Amino acid sequence: MIEALDHVKNQPGFAEATVVVYLVMHGGCLPTLPNYPTDGKVHAGIEICAEDNKELPSDDRDWKDYIMYDYELKEMLDGFNPAKFLFITVACESGVMAGQDTAGAFAGASDSLFDSLGAPGRIVITGSTTPLMTSGDVLGHGFWEKGIKEGRGDTAPTGNGDGETSVEEAFYYCKSLANADGTETASSQPCMNDQYEGEMIL
Repeated sequence: MIEALDHVKNQPGFAEATVVVYLVMHGGCLPTLPNYPTDGKVHAGIEICAEDNKELPSDDRDWKDYIMYDYELKEMLDGFNPAKFLFITVACESGVMAGQDTAGAFAGASDSLFDSLGAPGRIVITGSTTPLMTSGDVLGHGFWEKGIKEGRGDTAPTGNGDGETSVEEAFYYCKSLANADGTETASSQPCMNDQYEGEMIL
C-alpha cells in the first residue's frame, strides 16, 4: 500500500489530481488482539490480506493477514495531499478513523483520543462506528449508487438542488436511509471527517 501511494504521489499533476481510496474489509475497534496499542487512545484496525510476493501467483499462494491500525494509516497518508482526496473504508467499528466513536463517546472519550485520518483538504468516510457492524451495501448502494450515481444526494433534504451531487450531499443522503432495500445504513451509523473547503465534486 505504501508503494501504491508513493507511485500515485510521484505522478505528474498529482497536486491537481482527484484521488479516491476505497477499502472494503473486516475491521474492529475493541482491544482483543495481543498487539492492540496501549497508549490510552481508542484505536480502530482494518484487516489487510497480502500475498507472499516471493511465490508465483496461484490459488495455493500464501496469503498473510495483518491488522493495520489508524495510526499506521495516518502515518502513511502524511504528506499525501492531492487537490481532492477522498478516503473511504467500509469496515466494522471503523468510526475512529474519522474521529468519531459511539462506544468511546458513551464512555466519556473525546475526539482527542482518536487517531483520526482527517487532514486539511481531505474527506474521510467510514462505514460504521463502534460498536456497530456494517456491510459493503451501506456505502456501495447508499453512497455510491444512489447518492452519487443516481444523484439523489442533491435532492432535499440533504442536497441543495444545484444539479451536482457532492461527496458531502451523498454522505448525508446515505446516512439518512433507514434500512432501505435491505441495506442497514442508519443502524450502521456511517461517519465523516470533512476538512475539504467547500463541497467536493468528484
